Amino acid sequence: MKAAADRTVPASAEAVSEILARCDRSGEKVTIAGGGTLAGMGYPPERVDVTLRTTGLTGMVANERADLVIAARAGTPLQDVATLLGAQSTVHLWRHGLAFAGATIEEVVELATALEAEAL
Repeated sequence: MKAAADRTVPASAEAVSEILARCDRSGEKVTIAGGGTLAGMGYPPERVDVTLRTTGLTGMVANERADLVIAARAGTPLQDVATLLGAQSTVHLWRHGLAFAGATIEEVVELATALEAEAL
């Protein structure tokens, strides 16, 4: 057992794929983390060998204004999305303190999933 988890910050989807394949082959347990704004929420994993940080996966992939659709990489800070779309598009995120607290897209998806489960 390792004393501390490796912290890996891939910069591409291909790098993520390679890391996950390596970890799968070697039996390493992986946890995924964004900007750290949700650290400590939920039950901690029993074992973590590798922490895959999404902060290296940034940038907007698409912005289809007519369809009200955007696509952003998992580590894109919400501040970048808010700047692109304007404050009205992220006002609902402010209630949870995420829009300007260094949160990433991955963390918003995680929070939305948790809030949805809580509502059930």
